[in-house]
Amino acid sequence: MAEDFTYKILILGERNVGKTSLLLRFCRDTFNQNIMQSSGLSFLPKEIIIDNEKVVLALWDTAATEAYRSINKAYYRSALGVIMVYDQTDIKTFNAIPSWITEAQEVIGIDKPIVIFGNKSDLTEKVEVSAEMAEEFSSKNQYMFFKVSAKTGYNVSLGFIELAKIIHKSKSREMNHRSSIALFQTNIISHEEKCKC
Repeated sequence: MAEDFTYKILILGERNVGKTSLLLRFCRDTFNQNIMQSSGLSFLPKEIIIDNEKVVLALWDTAATEAYRSINKAYYRSALGVIMVYDQTDIKTFNAIPSWITEAQEVIGIDKPIVIFGNKSDLTEKVEVSAEMAEEFSSKNQYMFFKVSAKTGYNVSLGFIELAKIIHKSKSREMNHRSSIALFQTNIISHEEKCKC
């Protein structure tokens, strides 16, 4: 395998949408119904393989309380992607998505990939946000969308890995472009040296 890659990913969303539970499900394959709300920031790494290359995802779970949001922004820097979480049983959390995305993009830029997670898909009798609503919003803004459940694990790994693949593909293209420029510059220097009289 080639060199390792480390990609910082933010997990954003309102309180009680299940950000920490999704993080623990993906990284440790565990679920705790009585987990405490995040206070401040939580971080977990997850190692995966993409195209025979080792990729380490540095996953940052942010607290949604106003007291911490200004602090959170300092940790947005250098993030290469965002998992944006809402609770499908609470439409307020869905309506808050644009403000979260705007806040993140002010720091990391508008070119970073965003994946929308509609969490708590196991609670089918309490749905306030239909899959159609979320798909329309995501399609309009060119985001990927996954219905997920931290409780059952449904689609959780798939969503994280798809985001990682997008980031990895982008970084690989960037590295290939830099390599091509370096090779081109080397060839020019070599040619100039050969042409010296």
